[in-house]
Order: sequence, then structure tokens, then C-alpha cells
Amino acid sequence: MAKSSDYWKKRLENIATTQNKRADDYIETLELQYKKAMASIQRDLEVFYARYANAEGVDMATARKLLSKAEKEMWEVSLEEYRKMALDEEFIDQIESMYSKSRVSRLKALEMQIRAQLETLYSDLNTELGALLTDTFADTYYQTVYEIQKGTGIGTNFALFNEDAVKKIVSKPWKWGHFSSTVWNNKDLLLGELETALSQAFIRGDRIDKVIKTFYKKMGVGYSRAANIIQTEHAYIAGEATFKGYEETGVEEYEYLATLDTRTSQICRDMDGKTFKLSEKVVWLNYPPLHCRCRSTTVPYFGDEESYGKRIARDHEGKVYYVPEDMKYHEWYDKYVKGNPDELLAEKKHKNRHADKKQYENYKKVLGKEVPRSLDEFQELKYTDDKKWKGLKDKFKVENVFNKIVQESANLHIKGIPIKNIQRINIEQFEYAEAHINSERLHGVTKSMAQQFINEAQVAYSRWNGQVTVYVSKKGCSVVNLNTKTVSTAYRSEEYDEKFKKILEVVDNDKMSDS
Repeated sequence: MAKSSDYWKKRLENIATTQNKRADDYIETLELQYKKAMASIQRDLEVFYARYANAEGVDMATARKLLSKAEKEMWEVSLEEYRKMALDEEFIDQIESMYSKSRVSRLKALEMQIRAQLETLYSDLNTELGALLTDTFADTYYQTVYEIQKGTGIGTNFALFNEDAVKKIVSKPWKWGHFSSTVWNNKDLLLGELETALSQAFIRGDRIDKVIKTFYKKMGVGYSRAANIIQTEHAYIAGEATFKGYEETGVEEYEYLATLDTRTSQICRDMDGKTFKLSEKVVWLNYPPLHCRCRSTTVPYFGDEESYGKRIARDHEGKVYYVPEDMKYHEWYDKYVKGNPDELLAEKKHKNRHADKKQYENYKKVLGKEVPRSLDEFQELKYTDDKKWKGLKDKFKVENVFNKIVQESANLHIKGIPIKNIQRINIEQFEYAEAHINSERLHGVTKSMAQQFINEAQVAYSRWNGQVTVYVSKKGCSVVNLNTKTVSTAYRSEEYDEKFKKILEVVDNDKMSDS
């Protein structure tokens, strides 16, 4: 008779945990590879801007100019290095074609340099992922067969997979298609996004810092998609290897086994403990993976066995403890998580980690060392110290809005230096240029209205070495000469030019967004 389900749950869960860690470890190394590729792309962009940009950035007309003979020779030398490393035949063909043509634009040359970086990155990813999946299948299959034979006490002949056979199984398309095509599709998608961003930047005349910021963001998205591909493909291959092990050892039914921790998805929580026949197995429906980055596994199910064993669970610190083997996920959650503040907090941190990471990076960019040193410390402050979090959040909003005002003011060429801490002065004793404001300019603004504009100003500018302050509110603008103590002009918002309208939009948009 087969051993208790405790036996299977412990051993097959350990196999799954080991394999999941392999994927996680590779994803960590992949992040460094993406950062290196972006560093190379950044250098290419900086060289391009150094050659062709003026104070306003690069325009499309400049970008579309043909390379000179000297420029083309330099470009061919740099591109030849990637040609030797490239695995994509289409890319090689494009290089060969461009070598033979004399008419190559500066934009096209830059795009090819960027593509070369991505080709190198994704060629490595394709090769390394293939090796990872192949090793995972073989290890998982043999370990599964070994544990089942050991647990049942029955030794049987089973299929041996040589390297070619494993590669054939790994290469078999499933829901996402062939893993290699998925990798290259991600590369093509990222390349298209970068090329579009580059063209749009030249049309707008964006400066180098803005272009690099956009590229970093899109490369980050590309990395996230790649990590998603790796973990999901890895989960699928590990599941297929387990399934093959079941077939080879005569297992007829399996039990769905979700991980007992607060990171588990709702769909896997609901599937935990359910049993199915091998003949009913459908990936994405009743067999893992059920979703992207799925961590669940399965165990053999023998309906006639008695249940006396234990099942592994993990607390928020990752420490292992044991619960009754017949305890399902929702039972475990109600008993060990629902009334436990530490576990609920850990669950909340995990659910929000992706959004919190983006928020953390934004806060660090704006506030620097005033932000906790790590994402974990940031989340701890956010969810456990309301007072400090409110203070940090309020400070961020002020600083962030001001930074955006500074940037947009420069883009719009608004005269004056933006003021961070607006001093809302009282103009009761100031001279009011009534004749200029209302007789000559017909602004129809009283002194009390001018005071209101100052009191409600959302943006202010210092001009003439601090002698003049321009207050901009939603209702109107007041210009005050602090040296002569005179309100030199004031007018309603209906008379605003596009510059002031856009700068107020920056403030409004930031208020509407949850940073």
C-alpha cells in the first residue's frame, strides 16, 4: 500500500520548492543583464546627443539626415561586434543589407545599435532559459519517479530521457506557444516600444535626460515581462515532468496542492485539496500553472489510504510548521492567518509589493536619503506607522509637485525661478497700479481680488533677482514688486496664455494621482 499523503506532500512539495528557487535565482541574474544592456543603450544615446543635439534636444529632421562617410564607417565598426555575436538570422540579414547601402540615416543607425543590444541580451536569455527548462524537466521527472517508487515500494521500468528527448518535450508549444518564440516576441515588442519612444522624443525635441528616463522605464517593463515568461514556462515544464513521472509509475489520480502561505493566489487557494484523474488533466484549468508565476504543485492521490500525517505550512518569515494533512487552504487561512495581525500584514505587503516598489522608487528619486533604505523598511513604515507615513507622503507630494513645476517651467520657457515655499504676503499697505491694471489693460481686478490670487496661488515665480514675485492661482495672477512694494499688474485666469494653463495642469494632475 502506498504511504500516507503526508509522505507525498512533503517530498513533492520539496521538489517544487527546489525548482522554484532555481527559477528565482536565474531571474535575479537576469535583472543585472537588463541593467547592463540599458547602460550600453544609454551610452549610445549620450554619444548621439553629443553629436547632433542643440539646447532644445534632437529634432526629427536632424535624426533623418544621412550619415556622412566618416559617421557610417564608425557605425559599421561598432555594429560589426554585434554581428559576430548575433544569433538572429533576420538581424544578420539586416546588417548585411545596410552594409551594402550607402543611404543610412542617423536615426536608423541609432535604432540598429539599440537593436543590437537587445539581440545580444535576448540571445543569451533564449539560450540560458532553454538550458534551465531542460535541466528542470530532467531533475523533476527523475526525482518524482524515485519518490513514488520509494513511497509505494514498487520498482518499475520507466522511460529514460536522453538530452534530445528532453529538449523535444521542452520545445513543445503550449498555451503561450514555444518558449523561444515567446522570448523573441517579447524582444520585438520591447524594440518596437523603444523605437516609437525614440521617434516621438525627436519630434518633441526632448532632452537626453528625459529620453533616458523613458528608456529605463520601458526596459523595466521588458524585464518584468521576461521574468513572467521565465517563471511561468518553468512552472509549466516542472508540472509536465511531474505528470510524466505519474504516468510512468502508474499513478491514476492527483491532488492539487497550493502553497500554504499568504502569497498564494485566490485561484490556487480555491483549488487546494481538489483531486482529479490524470486523464482529466488540463493545464491552466485544473493542473498547474493556473496563472502566470504560479507556485502550486500536485501530489499523487490514493483514495483508499488513511490519513495520519502532516502538511507543510509557512509563516510570514518563511519558517516552516506543520498542520494536519487533510487541512485545505481556506481552513488553514481561517485558523492561522485571519486573526493574526503579523500574517495579515505580510499578506498585504505581498499583494501590494509591485505597486509599492514603483512608489518606493519614485519616493527615493524625489526625497533621496529621507526615504527608508530598503523596500522592506519602506513597506514597514507605510503599513505600521500612520503618523510617519503621512509626514513622508505629504513631503513627497510637495517636493514632487515642485520638481514637476521646475521641469515643465523650463520646457515652457516661463520666465523666473519657481518658488518652493510660497510666501503669501499681505498687500494691504502696497501700492496698487489701478490705472495700469484696469484703465489701460481693462483687467477688471480689484485689490482684494489680487490678494485672493496671492492667497490661493498654486505656483509662484521669482524674477529680477528676487525683486518681483509672480503669483499664479486658478482664479488669476498677481505680480508684486517687493522692492517698491507695488502690485504692478493683476489679471484673471481667463486671460492666461497656454504656458500658465499647462503649468496649472501639472499641479492638478499630480493632485489627482495617488503617488
